Amino acid sequence: MSENAHTPDLTIAQFSHDIDDAARTRAERMDGKLLLVTNVQDLKPEEVVSRYKSLADIERGFKVLKSELEIDPVYHRLPARIRAHTAIRFAALILHRIMRSRLRASHAD
Repeated sequence: MSENAHTPDLTIAQFSHDIDDAARTRAERMDGKLLLVTNVQDLKPEEVVSRYKSLADIERGFKVLKSELEIDPVYHRLPARIRAHTAIRFAALILHRIMRSRLRASHAD
């Protein structure tokens, strides 16, 4: 039977389907969960989760760069100006993260 919980029968003119209860049970057990798979065998599960969360934090940083700090698009002609513009925006991202971290810490007290 298919991995999908719903298996339609398309060989007849009238539509009908069966529900694979085993597949449905497997799907329900995984509902709301994230499965992390790695090929690095010397990491503890906690470290895998920590690195995954770090990746998500990096991706949020790029989102901030592109949206809140408006790094894209850059209309400079000279490479030095493009690098300077990017460095300023990156410094703004670092400042943004420091301020966010300190704000969270002040609310935790």
